[in-house]
Amino acid sequence: MNRLVLLLCLALAACAPRPAHPPVLAPVSEASLLARVAASAEGFHSLRGLAKVRVIAEGRAIGGTQVLLVEKPDRLRAETLSPFGQPLLVLATDGCQLAILAPGEGRFYQGPATSRNVERFTHLPLRLPDLVSILLYQVPLIGEGKEAMATIDDGRYRLSLQDTGERRQELFFDGQERLVEADYYAGGQLELKVSWGRFTSGPQPFPQAATLSMPRQQTEASVSFSELKTNVAIPAERFVLSPPAGVAVLPLP
Repeated sequence: MNRLVLLLCLALAACAPRPAHPPVLAPVSEASLLARVAASAEGFHSLRGLAKVRVIAEGRAIGGTQVLLVEKPDRLRAETLSPFGQPLLVLATDGCQLAILAPGEGRFYQGPATSRNVERFTHLPLRLPDLVSILLYQVPLIGEGKEAMATIDDGRYRLSLQDTGERRQELFFDGQERLVEADYYAGGQLELKVSWGRFTSGPQPFPQAATLSMPRQQTEASVSFSELKTNVAIPAERFVLSPPAGVAVLPLP
């Protein structure tokens, strides 16, 4: 009986799936990975797409389908759609002025595009240029005087950047040297983590999905595109809203 149990255990162990080993990667230089970051930063200047957006902030989950128009350095238009495709809320900024239209409520707000005003409607504590950069697959790097070191970490390339102060940045690349994650630390604490995935094919891949986490602010966000076009020409007036006839303009507090 004991022999039968032993044979059965051996048979089950032989059938059990073996843990996948991380791919073996050839060493790369810090300069090569930094060049990859620069290429992604220079490769995309605008996008237009339809996306599922979800934000968790202050214990609340907010999500929906949005039409997004994004253009460097600080232009953004987001139209939140109802299940029937009608706009529920339209946000537009040209980097100077911020305008919000709630068609169903007959309200139109306008004011300066400060970080605080943008955060009130995006629920993300980010500067507008940083939000645009993240959506366009551009990673803001820490300041001058940084030290760089490239290593291989669990099947991914890792580029560590340390400035002369207490700021540190960890960049992760997959086996194709595509940037897939950026982590920002201050004083040893994780301040911001951004991940990208579902890359398009072709010589210049672009991520169709991105997630963001800010532990200190207890904020998380994700965006997943179902339709996407990059480096498109967007008329400047798309980032400016005018109040509909008969709707009063209310100032943003």
